[in-house]
Amino acid sequence: MTIATRKFTFEEYLTYEGVLGTRFELVNGDLIEMSLGMGKHGAIANIAVLHRVKYR
Repeated sequence: MTIATRKFTFEEYLTYEGVLGTRFELVNGDLIEMSLGMGKHGAIANIAVLHRVKYR
């Protein structure tokens, strides 16, 4: 059995809230969960996400 999934437009992807701390990429209309960065890169990315959420 196949379950139909909803395809996202680029505009919807840009406004997608998702889950805090989870990153997604848009591939052919599908949201694909990405792994978080590690080490210094991950720490800087986490700070950027927290600031984005705080200053919406």
